[in-house]
Amino acid sequence: MLAGGDRIEAIVDSDLLFVGRYGHNRLVLCAQKILVVEDGVILRNVRMSDIASAHCKDFVGNGVLELRLNDGRRVELIRYSKTMSEKFGEIADRVNKSLAVSEEELEAREDEISKVSRPKEDKSTYRCPNCGHPLANASDVCPKCTSKRQVMMRLMSLMSGHWRLAVVGLVLSIVLTAVNLAPGLLVRELVDKALRPMGANGQEAAALAAGAPQDVQSRPLMDQQEFRSRQQYLYVLVGIFMALVLARTVLGHFRIRIMGALGEKLVVELRSKLYRTLQRLSLSYYDREHTGRIMARVLTDTRVVQGFVVQAVQQMIIDILTVIGIAAILFSINWRLAAVALFPIPAVVLIMRYFSRRFQGVFRAVRRKYATLSASVSETISGMRVVKSFAQEEREIDGFNAKNVDCYNAHITAVQARSKFGPMVGLIMSLGVLAVWLIGGRQVLESSTGALTGERILTLGTLLLFLTYMNNFYAPVQQLMNLTEVFQQSATAAERIFNVMDTPVEVGDHDGSTELADVSGRVEIQNVSFAYNHGERILKNINIDIQPGEMIGLVGQTGSGKSTLVSLVCRFYDPTKGRVCLDNTDLTDIKTKSLRSRIGMVLQDSFLFAGTIRENIAYSRPGATEREIIRAAQAANAHDFIMNLPDGYDSEVGERGVMLSGGEKQRISIARAILKDPAILILDEATSAVDTATEAMIQDAMDRLVRGRTTIAIAHRLSTLRNADRLIVLDQGEIIEQGTHDELMQRDGVYAKLCKIQAKFATAIVD
Repeated sequence: MLAGGDRIEAIVDSDLLFVGRYGHNRLVLCAQKILVVEDGVILRNVRMSDIASAHCKDFVGNGVLELRLNDGRRVELIRYSKTMSEKFGEIADRVNKSLAVSEEELEAREDEISKVSRPKEDKSTYRCPNCGHPLANASDVCPKCTSKRQVMMRLMSLMSGHWRLAVVGLVLSIVLTAVNLAPGLLVRELVDKALRPMGANGQEAAALAAGAPQDVQSRPLMDQQEFRSRQQYLYVLVGIFMALVLARTVLGHFRIRIMGALGEKLVVELRSKLYRTLQRLSLSYYDREHTGRIMARVLTDTRVVQGFVVQAVQQMIIDILTVIGIAAILFSINWRLAAVALFPIPAVVLIMRYFSRRFQGVFRAVRRKYATLSASVSETISGMRVVKSFAQEEREIDGFNAKNVDCYNAHITAVQARSKFGPMVGLIMSLGVLAVWLIGGRQVLESSTGALTGERILTLGTLLLFLTYMNNFYAPVQQLMNLTEVFQQSATAAERIFNVMDTPVEVGDHDGSTELADVSGRVEIQNVSFAYNHGERILKNINIDIQPGEMIGLVGQTGSGKSTLVSLVCRFYDPTKGRVCLDNTDLTDIKTKSLRSRIGMVLQDSFLFAGTIRENIAYSRPGATEREIIRAAQAANAHDFIMNLPDGYDSEVGERGVMLSGGEKQRISIARAILKDPAILILDEATSAVDTATEAMIQDAMDRLVRGRTTIAIAHRLSTLRNADRLIVLDQGEIIEQGTHDELMQRDGVYAKLCKIQAKFATAIVD
């Protein structure tokens, strides 16, 4: 029972936050209202009397419980992963049942949801206008409507910068194909001219078979001169064959080297462009995407593309040239038998097209499952300390095993599709071989008896040539069919890469953006409102004028919008409404690199890169001298503990700085900001995770750091903000109080109450 007598009907916990990251929200369904709570803070509070209906909407990997209000507005109440769809579906049913929503109304609403994209004013989720497939952004390319041919053509266009290697590789492939086809012609010469056991058209053999006189039977089939002539011809054919073998070896060696170099150059270029794109994208992209999926695109997908270029493309070129060459040879020798041999090809092409469409969805599912598995591993390893702290190893193992099984099932589906495709193509192609055996063999027999004359005569050597080329013909055809799978895998990987590269930069420069000259440090926040993905507003009509050198303290409960506000000052995001100015210039008119080069940040989570202490301090100014690095460390009260380490400034900090304590990492972070010498300083909970003694050292370092700089500080420990020139109290995205510490204490408002609560809590700890 809630305060006011409202009865609780149901409580369901979600495992996703609205920004797409894993977290915990709680939905509380009451008789009179619906609440969404996070860490004790009410994020949503909707009266049942305002609700028209409730619906669950399924997206890629997650879902949303959406409310439609009586005034026509839509409210995305809570987000959840697909594993919880059933629970929130039951909540939606309970809400609709309590509201007595008719089935006709529900069906009409479901039809509306399934249509194309959502209205422009609600950009949290989009759908492809052609097929209705969910898209993360309005400008994203729909994976279901994307032409694989266009994707692969775009991939191949990257070779334009390496056209010399591509041309040399193509020439070598053509020559190598010709070399590989030549032995088939040698077979006919060998059988019909060097090894034939009869006369030119089989007359002597026919006479013997018909019972010719004994003198004919006893006469030798060839004299010594003819024997020597045939023997010499045999040696010539063997020599030619040996030369072809050597040529094939040398050409194959150089072709592999050249195509391998081309593939490596292409993947290096592609990976570099992709990484440059990732550095350029706005933080909102990383709010939506998992680290593991991004890593899969940079590492795994680019490697798949490389394999396609290095192996599949060159094999495809050789196979196509081989098929064309063999077909030309067969038709030039005996067009009737060639037509018989190749009659299964149209059926093979139709089967290939059918399975190609089938493989497209299968391999996209495989890549998606693999990316999910990769994201899970990356997230678990990054949070291993938390996993072990709460003894959740078995839970993580179970979760991994479930995703691993999903990946296995996706692969099995692909294997099952492939198991039908390969044997079916092999069966159809075997019909052509059987037809050649039957029809060609009969023609050889008829030619031996003299039943066929002129162009219709078919010798044994010609038949063997046909059978040899049939094997050489159907092998590349089979390989081309098998390349369908490789093509689909590579096209899917390339599509994912290009999808990242085509992601629009939400916060970027425009043609009129300017470089900053001298910065005085005045920051103006003018009537700013902000909402992530255009959902519920996090900030509402914020107006703050920060003078140069002034220190501003932001105070408020979790979720009040403090960190979001400083993110707007750094231009990690652009305001939904209003503007932020630096020295009377809108931040959108300043080049982002120039702006951020004047801003220094010391965050609660002091992230350090794997490397040495020197490298981490110098990260803000890579060209800093040794003396400048040491001075920054001394100003941050970090020099003494650094010198006590075995390797001093060359000491390794480990991944994310695990070799250092929280206070040590924080002081390295402050030294990094001091070395940058920024005009504007952002302090976000910089002392919230350290002990009192370390806090005093850090506070002393920060006092030196903020001197003479425009500073915006966030702190839960309100005592650290006593020296701020002005305090601004936020509540649910709005400014409710501002003034100095003494002024706010005299006002006895929200800030004073927070101070009293913290003082009382500190006294209780001491006692």
